[in-house]
Amino acid sequence: MGAELTTIVLSVICAYLGVLTVIGYIGYRKTKPTPEDYFLASRTLGLFVLSMTMIATYASMWTFLGAVGGNYRIGLSFLSMMMMWNLLWPITLWLFGPRVWLLGRAYKYITYSELINDYYESRFLGVIAAAVGILALIPYIAVQLIGGGLALEAFTKGGIPYAVGVTLMFVIMVIYVLIGGLRSVVWTDVIQGVFFLSAMFGMAMYAVYLLGGFGNMFSSIASTTPKLLKPGAIGFGMWIGYVFTWGIAVLLPHMFQRMLMAKSPRTIGRTAASLSILSGWIQTVPVFILGIACTLLIPGLTGKATDAATALFAGKFLDPWLGAAIIAAAFAAGMSTLDSQLLTASSILVRDGYVNPFNKKLPPEKETLLGRLVIIGLGIIIEIFALMRPGLIVPISTAGTAICISSYLYPLIGATLWRRAGKLAAYGSIISAAVTAIVTWLVLPFPLGIYNVLWGLIIGGIVFIILSLIGKPPSPEKQEKFHGLLSKVFSY
Repeated sequence: MGAELTTIVLSVICAYLGVLTVIGYIGYRKTKPTPEDYFLASRTLGLFVLSMTMIATYASMWTFLGAVGGNYRIGLSFLSMMMMWNLLWPITLWLFGPRVWLLGRAYKYITYSELINDYYESRFLGVIAAAVGILALIPYIAVQLIGGGLALEAFTKGGIPYAVGVTLMFVIMVIYVLIGGLRSVVWTDVIQGVFFLSAMFGMAMYAVYLLGGFGNMFSSIASTTPKLLKPGAIGFGMWIGYVFTWGIAVLLPHMFQRMLMAKSPRTIGRTAASLSILSGWIQTVPVFILGIACTLLIPGLTGKATDAATALFAGKFLDPWLGAAIIAAAFAAGMSTLDSQLLTASSILVRDGYVNPFNKKLPPEKETLLGRLVIIGLGIIIEIFALMRPGLIVPISTAGTAICISSYLYPLIGATLWRRAGKLAAYGSIISAAVTAIVTWLVLPFPLGIYNVLWGLIIGGIVFIILSLIGKPPSPEKQEKFHGLLSKVFSY
């Protein structure tokens, strides 16, 4: 059955990826040779497409594998964290999204760095922001490839080695991102988002059925592993750190760009409302149910092995063809995030690392071509990182994400909400928050049991406020350009 199972899995995944490649080609045919169209689809996304690309980008291998594994390990405590951050990030989108969109539409921004460079009148502030963004994205992107390799290896019982799964996912993803740009990404996100949410819901309900219903499942867990149904399995400092990390994750570079893609500010507001249901409930609850159900159906997993619980469940309890479709859904979860991240990383390196700081004037088609070349080079680096197969999916992506969002928050607050903050405050907060989040992750891991994002937000916030009060604010012209525009729409 081993060889047959491998053949089935490869057939289903290749068919699925073939469909994505066709969509990528259609996107290529409709993509204009301009950075705004290649990276932002000319800012034309409506409610449904924006909602699906948002949740497909947000819900990654982290969710399909890592979050199921997290619920397997700590149960209710993980559910409470996940519920909180999946309700918080739509609120963050609602707060910042319309403001970012108005500024981006008026002044043609494509990245976070372009916005803060303009407001704080500094070409090199954005370079620091770009470096922080890339630092956060590389491990996060690698996590998607890691998840793809783990899923294939676990489901086929080693028939498809980890390295083959990583490489297969990498090659197909690069092809359709390379040729189609953002249009390919968002169209495939719609398909992959629906596919992912449906697969997760179906598996969760089937797991409950196998255990004789919700009553039997919870009573069995209460008698065998009661700790899964009790809060407090994770310290409050770590708990609130995870909530803040993913609750403000809309500031991550690939999520930030989605705020610029909408058709209008109203579209962003409606998208935030829809995501509070899609992400807060339809995504969260099935992940929890499947995670705790697997403790009974596939007992004994520990450490890194818990990240493979979804794939092991599919391999043990589903028909091979249906199981292969579930693994394709895992690929959907990963690729719908990975493609956006890689495209965004390319735009950061091209625009914030080369075009803007050195004031290069590239023709639109050449800038787009450079972006495609960067995708290839960056993709190779990320695949090498993934092949090294580092630790658990959840800690890798969360700690890296914390560095970025703790650095990005305060300069954006200054540009959109608080006139007093000037260039000195922006530099100070972005550097101090990044350094603090790195030190409290890699050098002194989580002092006092507090997650690195909180340390970054606390130190960065203190520096931001002090330097805002003692430093010079932006020029009246810049304040009018930004806050004057926003005050015509918002009262603040």
